[in-house]
Amino acid sequence: MSFDPDRILMVTGGQETPGWATGSFEEGLMAFNLLDFDCPVTGLQQGSCVEGLTVAFSGPSQAEIPWGAQSWEVLTETIQSLDPQPGVLAMRAHHDHVLADAPACLGWLDRSHRLGLEVGVALTPASMLVPAMMSNLDEHLERMFDYLGPRASVVIIEDLVEGDDGMAGHPGGEGLLPGITMGQLIDRFVPLETPVIVHSLDLESARGWLWPNMI
Repeated sequence: MSFDPDRILMVTGGQETPGWATGSFEEGLMAFNLLDFDCPVTGLQQGSCVEGLTVAFSGPSQAEIPWGAQSWEVLTETIQSLDPQPGVLAMRAHHDHVLADAPACLGWLDRSHRLGLEVGVALTPASMLVPAMMSNLDEHLERMFDYLGPRASVVIIEDLVEGDDGMAGHPGGEGLLPGITMGQLIDRFVPLETPVIVHSLDLESARGWLWPNMI
């Protein structure tokens, strides 16, 4: 498959330090604010998400069992206290946080809809991966895109590198993740109208990583 020119594609550009994708981006009438790992939803103030779409990590669990009912209640109460307008806030997953994986993200989407919160999720494959998944990486990536591609508010594509404290986020094409596989999964599972933000220096680099055979 090759890159579809109708797809909404953005890049983070030059980011001063390695890590997960952060920063503010605009494309036409759409605006995005990707918050750092150290600023999860628990660090937001009421009224801080007013324009565009703010994407924040769900944050570590405040309970003993990260996936237990108490963790979900605390996260829900946090979102309710922010009282965001519909469509201005989405959460991204991390394997150490309450939203740790694709099933947890699906669970949040169902919970959010049931409670009328209208707070979505960002599909962020890299930050859901752990070293044990690397041996059958393609299977895990396909499951993530299958579960969340059709329902995500935005897709954020990053790479991974081995660090002193385990795997860490990195610009695309410089690490462990197969860009061409993720490009194919975007084509299969992500609607054209869903924005895709790539942690990359420029659009040419992003397309070359994800769609190297583009015409």
